[in-house]
Amino acid sequence: MEKEKKVQAIHNATMNVMENVGLIVHNPEIIELFKKNGIKTQGKRVFLKENQIMEWLKKAPTEFKIHARNNKYDMLVGGDNIEFGPGNSGTTIMTDYDGTERDPNYDDFTKFLKLTHVSEHFNINSGNVTPYEIKSEVPFPHMLYSMIDHSDKCIFGGNGGKVESQRIVDMLKIVFGEKEVKEKAYSLSIVSSASPLQYDKNMTDTLIECSKNNQAVVISPAVMAGSTGPVTVAGSIVVSNAESILGAVMTQMVKPGSPVIYGSATSSSDMRNGSFSIGSPESALCVDYAAELAKMYGLPSRGGGTLVDARNLSIQSAYEAMMILFSTVNSGINYVLHTAGFLGAYNSMSLEKFVVDMELLDMVKKYKEGLDVSENDLAVDVIKEIGPGGEFITSMHTYGNFKKSAYFPDLSIRGPVIGKDQEKVYHENIKKKMDKMLNSYEKPYFPKDTKSQLVKYLEEKGYQL
Repeated sequence: MEKEKKVQAIHNATMNVMENVGLIVHNPEIIELFKKNGIKTQGKRVFLKENQIMEWLKKAPTEFKIHARNNKYDMLVGGDNIEFGPGNSGTTIMTDYDGTERDPNYDDFTKFLKLTHVSEHFNINSGNVTPYEIKSEVPFPHMLYSMIDHSDKCIFGGNGGKVESQRIVDMLKIVFGEKEVKEKAYSLSIVSSASPLQYDKNMTDTLIECSKNNQAVVISPAVMAGSTGPVTVAGSIVVSNAESILGAVMTQMVKPGSPVIYGSATSSSDMRNGSFSIGSPESALCVDYAAELAKMYGLPSRGGGTLVDARNLSIQSAYEAMMILFSTVNSGINYVLHTAGFLGAYNSMSLEKFVVDMELLDMVKKYKEGLDVSENDLAVDVIKEIGPGGEFITSMHTYGNFKKSAYFPDLSIRGPVIGKDQEKVYHENIKKKMDKMLNSYEKPYFPKDTKSQLVKYLEEKGYQL
């Protein structure tokens, strides 16, 4: 069957599920919105017909901009553009190079902030891990303060419910102004469904607070085929699609035109042990079909990254990461959330893998640039000059073009390594690259009065900065 027909089959199945099975929403405010707009409800369960769905999806922007403190980092989300993000802001496990897992500390957090800030790959910063030193039940606003202090790139928001979302919006208004926040998106937050076919109150509260304040959300089902979805990949994509569509519809009911990204973190389960598997061919397929379905609905898409099941930096992490990243870029995903540093099926972060993944991204981007066929690149005159049996290494054409004709890695080992352990050399290369990036970091300008207002606001909320 042609791919287009497969996408249509998934859409048809999804419409059937949404109209006849329905989805549960554990939020009275959202249920009232459905009733107000003529959507069938039974208690907490909502049932949408295809024509209703498509009408609401038409209200969402096909592309939108997220604004940064420094406008050179503004992000265009949608169309043919692809933006990369390092990760989310909630991981609670750090994995060191030797595979040791531990609690992340504030130094880890700031290193990720600095690496992300100096990397040319990212226009958005997140911090990636939650430092154990932050004791608040709602830790993200404290992290957001550090994020704004260390970087003037776009802001990745939290996903902890109403209080957290309200505080994020309050802080954005302090930094950018209340009027501006109402009119422009300055942050991107995750709204995850509770598969199968449910949304809890925390996530819908996040959706409400962000959408009514015009801040972008990425709807992120993570259906696990065989446990929270049918064991067949197509069946789990149907469940994931229904959840992502419902999330997008809810944003438009809260505020028509509010920015939303159709997302998917759906993949398979390993039925031998029940573990969620994201570094798999099934994960790549889910990314591919998420991109196609989002295009069908006229929404920007999110998916993929350097996703792995491996628990440490290893051969396994390398081949899994490259497979998912390559398929992500080829599929036309607009926003890649987990581009660098993740291990263990979203469970941990690694500074070393973060650096390695940026090299993978360099390689994939070089491939996507394609082949130049200018007169200079075809080099017919040079081939004629050298002729059969000659050599090109001493040619002036080689001298004038070698720096831009091939990709030169910072980490990968090429050629002989005499008398040295290759793994040790590779680790040294990672450390050199990381140190170089950290040493090049310069803290961006942050107005003192704005900083003081943020500090005052957070101290009033009980944070110890």
